[in-house]
Amino acid sequence: MKKFKNLNGVMETETISKNGRSLKSLTSRGNFLMPMFVILCLSLLMSCKKDRSNNYLLDTPTGLSATQHGTSISILWSSVADATSYRIYRSNNASGTYTQIGDTSYSIYTDYRSYEDYNPLDGSNYYKVKAVNNAGESDYSNYMYCDFSGGIPTPPIITMPSSITIDFDDLWGFSFDVAVLSPDEDLTSIRVFIRHEGFILGLEEITEPAPFNAWNKTYTAVDFMGLLEIISEDLTLEFCIEAKTQNTESFKSATITIINVSPPPSPLEGPVNFTWQRISGQSAEGLVALGLEWQMNTATHIVIRPLPGSKLVVLTPIDWNALDTKEELAEAVDAGMGIDRWEVIPINNTTFNHVIATRTGEGKYFLINPTESTVILIEPSGGLKITVTGQYKY
Repeated sequence: MKKFKNLNGVMETETISKNGRSLKSLTSRGNFLMPMFVILCLSLLMSCKKDRSNNYLLDTPTGLSATQHGTSISILWSSVADATSYRIYRSNNASGTYTQIGDTSYSIYTDYRSYEDYNPLDGSNYYKVKAVNNAGESDYSNYMYCDFSGGIPTPPIITMPSSITIDFDDLWGFSFDVAVLSPDEDLTSIRVFIRHEGFILGLEEITEPAPFNAWNKTYTAVDFMGLLEIISEDLTLEFCIEAKTQNTESFKSATITIINVSPPPSPLEGPVNFTWQRISGQSAEGLVALGLEWQMNTATHIVIRPLPGSKLVVLTPIDWNALDTKEELAEAVDAGMGIDRWEVIPINNTTFNHVIATRTGEGKYFLINPTESTVILIEPSGGLKITVTGQYKY
């Protein structure tokens, strides 16, 4: 075995084998090994730097805060470099077990609370956040505390009658009171509307100026006049109030007020003077519009009958003043017994008081009061001109 330095200054050993061949080996010292060591160190450093940008070396989130906003708690923290998302944890004890309640790719997460499903803990709420990327998650952040010891905010209290009846006989005495009180949250608007068979008829919207905590009003017939003018039959309407709070939640009145609306009575129009006249055997004038025709004369009376499609009923003299409205007249005619001829008016110069009523083929109702008849002899033909006068209402 021989030892010697080669041209690079590296020690070599030479061993002669049995077959006479020379075997050389490098001694692990000298200038050749130093560059290899430096390259290895730089490679490891770059590898670590690469791992930090994509994998597990994430900073812990800082700057955590938790603030109540109406019915929610907003958790805010500073963004973490290289994080792709964040996980939010909550506990009712600072040193207790933290349960994940959500995740987000933004720097803000709101633990929404409602009166149905998403309620923060009633009492102490402690929050922690972890930064996350594809390889894992950071350590927990420091906790942040928010107190809900006051419990869930009370929803707006809406007060109004359980039922209302509009009495059109005393329409101007009609009124009722409503009120909205929001003890814990500011209101931004109140909408008052009426609903009928699924259709919503807006009444008004109140914004005060917002925000406000209480509102009340007394409604009278004046507030409903625009609506009542279009009512032509009995209706059942639903009166409702919707209060909107500052966090945009809406609360409708728990009990919808029912308004039993009867249409205002329609007074009969008139009286209107009328004249029926027949000369000899000619057609009579003035009856067709009332649904009547002058059929013929007997020796002592005039014969009146309804036109086809019309109905004629006989009423009493007292009904002339007793029936005041169109509804009452229609009810009297519809319930009365129809007749096909009426021959009460005498053929002579006389006054009398009869009351009849008709319903024409077009559905119009008339209350008729013939009061006087006159007969004039026409010379030299000898014919008669018979005139009947009176009044009618409709």
